[in-house]
Amino acid sequence: MANTTLGFLQIQPLLILADAGEALSTPELGRRMAAATGRPPYKSGALATMLNRLEDDGLVRSTHDATAQGLPGRPARLYELLPAGRERLNDQIGQIRRLMAIADRVSGLAA
Repeated sequence: MANTTLGFLQIQPLLILADAGEALSTPELGRRMAAATGRPPYKSGALATMLNRLEDDGLVRSTHDATAQGLPGRPARLYELLPAGRERLNDQIGQIRRLMAIADRVSGLAA
């Protein structure tokens, strides 16, 4: 797994999965990401591609759930956050907090 900085789009599903505490389907992840950001949902293909990359990096794991609805005639694919994903997310959150402290100073919000 490369230890590169994750982009905003990549951090979102990791945050949503960490908050959920359970595996979520691609459509559910998309709905929760849209609700959290106030932006329109990502197209399912773009989200699936991103989730596949996160899985390739060992940050999430997917399983098929025959009892959940996926695309017509196919089982749902569920994603769960792996320990490496949680660790990487925590590293990213630390970086974001340090940047926010600078942003607060620059904008004059911090005393």
